[in-house]
Amino acid sequence: MLHSNPKASLRRHTRFVLLGTLGLFSACVPVLGIDEPELASDTACRKFICENEKCEYRAAAAGTSCGTMNVCDGAGECKVNTGFPCSNATDCMSGICDTTCKVPTLGACQNDQDCASGFCFEQFCKLITGDACMDDAECWTDICHDMTCRVSDGSPCDESNECKSGKCDIVCLTSDGATCTDDTKCASGVCNNGTCKVSHGNTCAADMECASGLCAGMACVAQSCIGLTSTCGPGGDEYCCASPVVTGGQYNRSNNPDAPATVDDFRLDRFEVTVGRFRKFVDAYPGSRPDLDAGQHPTIAGSAWNAAWDTYLPATQAALTDALANCSYPTWSANAGANDELPINCVDWYVAFAFCAWDGGRLPTEAEWNYAAAGGNEQRIYPWSDPPSSSMIDASYTVYDCAADGNQAACEIGDIAFVGWTSPKGDGRFGHADLAGSVMEWTLDWYNTPYSPSCSNCANLSPSMDRVLRGGSWFRGPIELQTFARAYSTPDLKDPNDYPSDEIGFRCARNVP
Repeated sequence: MLHSNPKASLRRHTRFVLLGTLGLFSACVPVLGIDEPELASDTACRKFICENEKCEYRAAAAGTSCGTMNVCDGAGECKVNTGFPCSNATDCMSGICDTTCKVPTLGACQNDQDCASGFCFEQFCKLITGDACMDDAECWTDICHDMTCRVSDGSPCDESNECKSGKCDIVCLTSDGATCTDDTKCASGVCNNGTCKVSHGNTCAADMECASGLCAGMACVAQSCIGLTSTCGPGGDEYCCASPVVTGGQYNRSNNPDAPATVDDFRLDRFEVTVGRFRKFVDAYPGSRPDLDAGQHPTIAGSAWNAAWDTYLPATQAALTDALANCSYPTWSANAGANDELPINCVDWYVAFAFCAWDGGRLPTEAEWNYAAAGGNEQRIYPWSDPPSSSMIDASYTVYDCAADGNQAACEIGDIAFVGWTSPKGDGRFGHADLAGSVMEWTLDWYNTPYSPSCSNCANLSPSMDRVLRGGSWFRGPIELQTFARAYSTPDLKDPNDYPSDEIGFRCARNVP
């Protein structure tokens, strides 16, 4: 009975002989292996050996074959190898199961099917453009920027989120800090002394990164606010150069379903340009006149400053200040004082463009301005309309109808209030004050009608007699303040038949890197 299993008998006999032999010398010979296949813990990846005078198991090295589609995991277990079917992640040597076992990022691969990312590049699994990443090595481009795989400046692109710079115009525009030849090549829209600089409102770590030369609170400060204290808004304690992001999208221009348009994200100054900010430009004039190609919209060719426009700017600082005072109710003051938080008025289109370009921004397109005022696809009647169809308006929402001083019977300088006077009640969807009332605002576009049937990031650059104004003014009535209302004026106010208007001011747009 004891010998009914020949194999078992032989194994017991062999063990007896060996142990007897060992007993003559030591408890165990380290180099002698003892296979224990009858033990449940023994597998193709784990063998019992005699080591240090004890019988212990040793796991086979990770990757050692233990079957047609299996390999050892280095801990004594068989796991499913890459490319073979699996039911869950624990089946797989890689720990990644997607019908078949996959190779993780940076693992060796033979083809795209091996990889969890779906992309085998130079025999390693890599992440593709747009994938979330932790470091450069994970990306096939070797660029992990803002935790996303990107392509380098100058590379062909279809979408802005493919680019390290965050801006695509057929090719990726140049990133902040890289060398450049003009504003149009930079994602920020600002090329300063041969280097792409960060525009106002965007993040920075040092002054040298900013177009203005000033980084404060981890954000670039506009030139017009350097040295100015926070004196804007209803409490007189807000930063006058605040420039909130307008989240882009599609909407109908002037609430007309036959004129749809799409705009990308951009920044728009929360307040109209104040007298205090404009004085900075005047103090630097004529050195603040724009360079060729300054003030460019990042995706609109021909939207930058044209050298031919230089002749439309005042020749000297004195000529500029004379023009600012040449209207019925000018807000301009040569000295700091009570007028500093009033919107600058009596400014023609060329001077407005020049200021924005000098300040690291640009004039908004009509589509951008209208989009911000209408609350994008909410298509608001007034910037503050809630619900969007509400036509409610009174003096608590905006400055209009010559009523700011409480005497609607007469229109005078007291009817022009400081910027943000009715904020936040009169603010638009994206946090902007005075998009209706206060002063009318210049946009980039020439005035033409009707609109083009549809457009994306567009502006009307075909010359006509007038440039577009938006938003109504302190002098105008309710209808002219609605978001679908358009106005226009001759951009050059040197003509004897024209004169600077105390109803006209502006605010700047800025690019989002």
